[in-house]
This record gives sequence, C-alpha cells and structure tokens, in this order.
Amino acid sequence: MQTGQIVAIVVLVVLVALVTAAVLLFRRRSTTYKRTTAAAHRREAEQRAAEAQRLTADADRLRREADERAARARADAEASRELAERAEQERAAAEKAQQRAAKLDPHGAAAPVDGPPDHRGAR
Repeated sequence: MQTGQIVAIVVLVVLVALVTAAVLLFRRRSTTYKRTTAAAHRREAEQRAAEAQRLTADADRLRREADERAARARADAEASRELAERAEQERAAAEKAQQRAAKLDPHGAAAPVDGPPDHRGAR
C-alpha cells in the first residue's frame, strides 16, 4: 500500500466516526427523542408506582392476616388456660370425693367411685 492509500483509509475512518458522532448528538438533541425518552420514563414510573401500590396492599393484607392469627392464638391460649383451670378444679373435686369416700368407708369395702352415684335403680 502506498502512503496515499493509507491516508485515504484514515480519512474515511475519521469521517465515519464524525458522521456517527453527529447522528448520535443530533438524535439526543432531537425533540422527538426527548419526548420518546420522557414517555418511556413516565411508563416506567407508572409501572413502579403500580407495583409499589400492589406490594403495599399485599403487606397490609398479610399484616391483617397476622393480626387475625395472633388474635386466634390469644383466644386459643385463653381457652386452654380455662380448660386447665377446669381440669384442676375437677381433679380437686375428685380428690375431695375420694377423701370423703375414704372417711365414710375406711376399710375400702365399697367399690371405688368413678363419678356421681347412680340412683336409677334405688327406690
């Protein structure tokens, strides 16, 4: 290759780079490009706002469900406590009944009493 050909190729490459830079610069300054870019940004912002709203609604729903589960758990704990109290009262009543039975029949001749006496056959 001769020197003239090398210079011509370098000039062509520089011209292509200048044209590419000019097109990109013009495109960025273009009103249409700015409008298109702004519209794309608006759509993205709307999508993000909608997603944030959906996530907020989901978080509120989950918070309400957690509150309901906690209320049910508290109610279950209260019911369990009441059942435990009743069971303790029944145990105490059963112990008292056994003590009374032991006082009435100290030698254990009678059959053990499991519950209240059955008066169906007695008249």
